[in-house]
Amino acid sequence: MTDKKLSILAIAALAAVVLVTAQSMFTGGQSREDSDQITYLIQGLDMDMVSGISIKGSSGEPVSIIKEDGEYYVESLSGYPVKVSKLNEMISKCLDVKIGKVYTTNPSNFEDLEVTKDKARYNIQFLASDGKVVTGLIVGKNKGSGNYVRKFADNNVYVSEESFFASTSANSYVERNIVKVEGTDVEKVSVKTPEGSYEITNENGSKKLIGIPEGMQTKGTDFHSVLDALGRVNFTDVAKASEMTELNFEYKYVSLLNDSTVYTFEIAKKGKDYWAKCSAEFTNKEKVIKKNEVESEEELKKKEEILLKREAAAKFNDRHEGWVYKLPSWNAKNLTKHFDDLIEKIPEEKPTEKVEDAQGQTAEKATAEEKSQDSTEGPAAKQSAEQTSEKEPSENGESKPAEQQKKKGSAEQNDKQTEGNDNNQTAEESE
Repeated sequence: MTDKKLSILAIAALAAVVLVTAQSMFTGGQSREDSDQITYLIQGLDMDMVSGISIKGSSGEPVSIIKEDGEYYVESLSGYPVKVSKLNEMISKCLDVKIGKVYTTNPSNFEDLEVTKDKARYNIQFLASDGKVVTGLIVGKNKGSGNYVRKFADNNVYVSEESFFASTSANSYVERNIVKVEGTDVEKVSVKTPEGSYEITNENGSKKLIGIPEGMQTKGTDFHSVLDALGRVNFTDVAKASEMTELNFEYKYVSLLNDSTVYTFEIAKKGKDYWAKCSAEFTNKEKVIKKNEVESEEELKKKEEILLKREAAAKFNDRHEGWVYKLPSWNAKNLTKHFDDLIEKIPEEKPTEKVEDAQGQTAEKATAEEKSQDSTEGPAAKQSAEQTSEKEPSENGESKPAEQQKKKGSAEQNDKQTEGNDNNQTAEESE
């Protein structure tokens, strides 16, 4: 952030204060402390006099922001550049604290109201180059819809019109997002791990893991997360590369986009943490030359896109060169997945013929069981069956034994009759 931007912000706040003061003069000239007129706690701030800012909460170490050559950096993050919009927001909140009349001026009440340096919920100081406090504010506990507040080195305690909040995390004052790439823009990724390398392609939305061995298949769509790993990459901590020389960058992730941009992440694992350094390159080396003749809108647009992409890659490198970033574990795992974690064995399927054979074997087994059952029954079972059939009644209602006896007597009578006939025939022949 430049001094010019911060000065404009301070001047705007000062103008608002002047307007409020003028209105107070026309209504009787009462001071803000003795009236119910709402005014600002900090009335004007010359950012040219500010060389540093300290932001401390009720606990933890303060966030230290320093200025060098007109630019601001987060000292507690190894001097990483400040995100201008975040710093502007914090300064605006400090300059926008509105107060009414004095609540107390007795220092013995400060601890109970939590407006001491040690107990304050927020202690924000704007520092000069010699370390002295230019101005600042101390915010205590809540009172109604506001807080007890006082200006640094001032015993007048007020109640703010609104509750005050400011971030006390160093990460809140930097741009934590490293890169954001849509999955549809990725043409190919290459991943290198200590165990080997592999590639994933994306042709018109058809994603393919290259080099799958025979008998293996992709483990569902797990490899999609590798292709889309640059969807949103943030960092949780940052350090100068010169301060992290012990890192061993064993992993490498390269993403080629459809527009010829290439992002490269080199990743090292330190304990459970993953640290990465990154770079970008626009591989389209086509020279952009302005022709003397009139060019079509399409040609001009194409040249503009090339120049913009080339400039974006250069800015990316300017911002990230010389820095290493601590990545969240979920980000890092997608960038460092091993090939073996993305594939699995193809499940074995039983052939159709074997199924038919199995069915045939089942039928044969059933037949064999029936035969075995017959042989097991034996003569006793057959005799029982015969006895049962003998007891069964015949069609004329008589039992089978009676019917058989009747048939036997009839047969004997027929035999006797036949014998008598034979004897008569013999006597006739002798005559």
